[in-house]
This record gives sequence, structure tokens and C-alpha cells, in this order.
Amino acid sequence: MVKQIQWKLVKSFGCRAAAVRRVVTNSGGKTSGVDGEIWDTGEKRYGAIKALGELTQNSKGYNPSPLKRIWIPKEGGGERPLGIPTMLDRALQGVHLLATDPVVEAQSDPHSYGFRKERSPHNGIAKIWDLLNKESSPRCILEGDIKGCFDTINHDFLLQATPMCDLETLEKWLKAGIMKDGYPFPTTAGTPQEGIISPLLANVALNGLEGLTSLYPARMTERGKRFSTKIHCIRFADDFIFTAEKERLLEELLPRVEEFLEPRGLALHRGKSRKTNLSKGFDFLGFHISKRPRNRGHRNEKGVGKEVLVIKPTVKNCRKLKEEVKLILKTTSNPLQLVRRINPVTKGWSNYFRIHTHSTKTVREIGWWIWRRVWRWARRKHLTRNSKWIAQRYYGVRFSGSSKGRLWRFRVSPSSPPLFTMEVKRVERLYNLPLRRGFNPYLHPLPASAALPYGGFAYGGRGSLSSSLPLLSGRKGEVFRRQGWICVVCGKPLMGEEGVELHHIKGRKEGLPLSPHRVENLETLHRLCHQQKTYGKVVSDERLELTDWVGGSLET
Repeated sequence: MVKQIQWKLVKSFGCRAAAVRRVVTNSGGKTSGVDGEIWDTGEKRYGAIKALGELTQNSKGYNPSPLKRIWIPKEGGGERPLGIPTMLDRALQGVHLLATDPVVEAQSDPHSYGFRKERSPHNGIAKIWDLLNKESSPRCILEGDIKGCFDTINHDFLLQATPMCDLETLEKWLKAGIMKDGYPFPTTAGTPQEGIISPLLANVALNGLEGLTSLYPARMTERGKRFSTKIHCIRFADDFIFTAEKERLLEELLPRVEEFLEPRGLALHRGKSRKTNLSKGFDFLGFHISKRPRNRGHRNEKGVGKEVLVIKPTVKNCRKLKEEVKLILKTTSNPLQLVRRINPVTKGWSNYFRIHTHSTKTVREIGWWIWRRVWRWARRKHLTRNSKWIAQRYYGVRFSGSSKGRLWRFRVSPSSPPLFTMEVKRVERLYNLPLRRGFNPYLHPLPASAALPYGGFAYGGRGSLSSSLPLLSGRKGEVFRRQGWICVVCGKPLMGEEGVELHHIKGRKEGLPLSPHRVENLETLHRLCHQQKTYGKVVSDERLELTDWVGGSLET
């Protein structure tokens, strides 16, 4: 019955159109495969939908193209390979993903947060807060990292475990090979990281890891004292942690984890997997998590100080942000271009790390560091000018009041956007983010009218936020709320995996008397809708718009 429904969905027009839309709106939508083809016009996209219809009706003659091999730099130095499928192969993967993901979601571990609909790293950190922020919380941690997860997954295991209606097509994707120097080379293991369906396959391989925590009796005795044997597992893709009250439980669990991974073709990364104590802390999803004593006033009747769970950005992530800002300052001489390059970096960083109150100190320190660096940049640019002139020229003393110190906001003119000040960003509380037990996005849909940020109705319950709703404040958040989280072009909710962009109603070059960045002159659109509206005159003679196809205005 399930496979019949999957086949019906795969062959539907709406599913094919949604898959094409996903491919062209993804960050890699302008990256071609070995055939060099890009779907950059409405005619090409409509032709792709028709081609997908032929492939889904008869997949016997389908043969995917080899992957295009490219190399990207790694954080620790060196390079790592990526395999890029063609756009047609990506779109067909997207079709089967839409039909397979609901089944995999129902079979997934409760506390797996990577590559799943309406889940995010913030939900995983919130679960850690909920689990470890108690006096009776477990203190022993096993950090796990799988070595080369996407590159070593066993193909035979995936073909047996994946609940996909067309396993022959899946096998063809896995065996498609890689193009090197003009010649195809076969692939015997792994799945390409750039494939749309690859994250789903990784979750299929790792589902069941959390089940290893239920192999012990409820309580055990050690030296005459009883202790809890409860083990918790929190996983994001191939990174996971186990928590336990006693270290010996984790020592006994470790060989079982290795035994679980072996038939899947996977193994633990020995250099990144280790046992630690909560007092020393551990890194997970970019945060450093540890427990430390409160101040002296917080002690119980035995004189023992209470502890607090501290969650803040890791030193590595702070250093990485500073290096990126320093590079921008070093390679940019135009002040307006400087603002446009720094703002996306600092906004993205602060939006990710502002989910806990202990992050405020780190964010404040980095905000102050950036302020000093930009001030030094301005001093070097104008060596013959004094500080007063620089303050008036770039920090708006004449048009923004008599603010002092780092409250001055760097900008080129009154109508230009200011430099983003990280210290004024709101910190989102973690108790707003845990997911309800048994939450399934396909069974518990969220009405678009209820999608309110900061403590409104939540997808996962307990006042949480859906991962698809951006934690927005300031101008962009105000525009979102004014529109009711609805795209003004297609009328669809501004949620899901497609990117959202700001559109200027009256262009920035039209010489408006006031700033073109005012909220009244802005609206939020889907990325594809933004392209359609901005370049509408160019594509007005095209046969059809993709937004209409997804809406189902065409017959198959």
C-alpha cells in the first residue's frame, strides 16, 4: 500500500514541478553537472518537468550521468572532493525524496536532528539544555564522529534498508561513478554529498543508533549504591553524543556502537571520538557545552554550590569569524562595499549562536572587536584626518545624535544601510526550542497564520519555533510580520527549504527622497519569485512560470 502511494506521488505533475523548483532554487542551482546544462529559463524548466514525466513512467531505460568531481578547501587544510550530479539527476532524486521522506521520517530516531524536515541544530542544542541543565543530570559524555560517512556507506545495506519504491533507480545512482579527466570511474561505496537524496540515505543508515541505549536494566548497583543506567543519544547527521551517569556504561556501549556501524560500512573517527566529563565540557554543533559552579550565593544546605549549564560558541568558531572579518577588511577599500560584505557574515553568525544567554558575553566581545577593527580601517583609509572627522563621516554624529563609543553605527550616508552591530541582537531562549515527543511534520502541519516567531504557536509544541521560521528581528523581521509570513507574489507561506529574499518595491537607483531600505519600501519573497519579479520584463514572453506549475494550474 505504501509503495502504491509512493508511485502515485512520483508520477504526479505537482511532485515533478516541486522537484524542479527545488533544484533551481538551491544554492547549487547554477552549478551544472558533467553535461554543462543549467535550467535558467522557464522553457528549460518546463522541458525538465516533461522529461521527468517520461522517466517516472518508464525508468528501465534511465541511466544517470557520472558525477562531476570538484575539490573544495577543508577547514583543517587540504581539500575534500565533491560529486556534482547533473540537474536532471538531481531533479529525479528530488522526486523520489518527496515520496520517500515521509516513510523515513516515521522510522527515524526521536532525537535525530540532522537533515530532517522542521528540525535544526538549535533543536538539538535545546534538547541538550533540557537534558543536562539539572542537578541530577548525567555527567559522562561520549562524543562520536563517523569517519567519512558519506564516502563509505555500504551500498547493499542502503538497498535493503531504504523504503523507496524504485530501488533499481537508487542502485543506478549509487553506481553512477565519477568523471575524472574525461573518463568515468565506478563507485563501490558511499553516496555523493551534493546529491539531493544523499542526506536522507545517511539518516537511513544511522537510524537505530538511539536504540542501543535501551540495552540495560533501569538501575544497577555499584559499591552498595544504586544508580540510573539511562543513556541518552542526541545525533545530528554523523555527529552524535551519548550521556550516562557512569563512565563504565559508555565504555560498555562503545563496542556496541562499532558493531552497529560495521555492516553499514562505517567506523568511528578515533581522533574525534572520545569520552569526557561535563565539567570539562565538549563541543557539539559549533557550541561548547559545560557545567560550572554558580556564584557563592547559590549553595544548598550542605554547602555545595549549585551548577549551571553553559552553552556558548566554541573558540574555533570565534576565531574563524575573526579571520573572515580581517580578510574582508584587508581586501576592501570601498566603505559601502565593506558594509555589504561584513553584514551577511556577522548576521549569519549571530543568528546561529544567539540561542542562549551565555552567548551574550561572547557576542558582545566579538561585536566590540569588530567595532575596533572597523575604526582602525577608517583611520588607515584617511591618514590625514582626525578622529572627529572620521566620527562625523562614518558614524553619523550629525544625523544620529550624540551616541558615544561603539554605539556609533558605521555607515556611508544617512540613506545607506549601517554596519550590523552584533551586541544589540536579541538572544533567543532555549526553552522555546525543544520539540514535542512524537512530533512528525507530516502528521502535525503548522497553519501559516500561526507561524509567529518568538514564543508564538510552534511546530513542535512547548512554544517552540519551527526550524523553517528564521529567528528575525529588526527590519527584515518587521517585513515578515507585516506580510503574515506570506510571499506577495505566489501567495504561499515563506517557510520550507527555499530561500527568502528582500525585494525593494522602488529600486535603489530611482532617487527616492528617503532611504530605499525603509520597511515601507521592502517586501519578502521566495528566491524564485524574486527572480521572476525582478526580471519579469525579460521573461514575460516565456511560455509559463514555474510558480504556476507548482500551484497545479497545468494538467499532466
